Amino acid sequence: MKKLLLVLLFVPLVSFGQSMSEALSFLKTNISDWACESVAHGTLIPRLTFSYNYDSSKLIIKMKMPEYSGDSPQGYSISEIELSEILRIDTSNSKECAAIKIITRPMGIESYGTSRNGRVNISKAKFNEFYGQFGWINEDIRILNNYTFNERNDRILKAIKYMAVQNGAKLKETYF
Repeated sequence: MKKLLLVLLFVPLVSFGQSMSEALSFLKTNISDWACESVAHGTLIPRLTFSYNYDSSKLIIKMKMPEYSGDSPQGYSISEIELSEILRIDTSNSKECAAIKIITRPMGIESYGTSRNGRVNISKAKFNEFYGQFGWINEDIRILNNYTFNERNDRILKAIKYMAVQNGAKLKETYF
């Protein structure tokens, strides 16, 4: 009888619990449908892809740049966000397109740029200089600001907050 009670108590916890992989899967599945630009300009390549590092402590956002800038072909911008270093997740609102702002402690984001063949052409040091000057904020995730914006925004924020808290982040809530 005790075993049956334990099983009945344990099953709901397992069935309704969330996991890091479910949160990442949610982002992978929904962002392309909700994004301002689902593919990079001039390509059929998805603008954003999401993954983790080996121990799920970093959210990796790989952003495909527009196919060309002037005459030179473009590659990718890759940002590795240390989930435990996230301080706040917010929305930067605009008329048509809103950015999800992931704000970290200094050095909480490592970014670099690559060419189409994978060669690093913008170093982490250059990005660190940029972040040091303008703030440790990643705004690569941009979603449409339409009639479903509030629901979509809330769901994306919840997924990223969940991943951050699971990795030990102490998030600050904004009251404004």
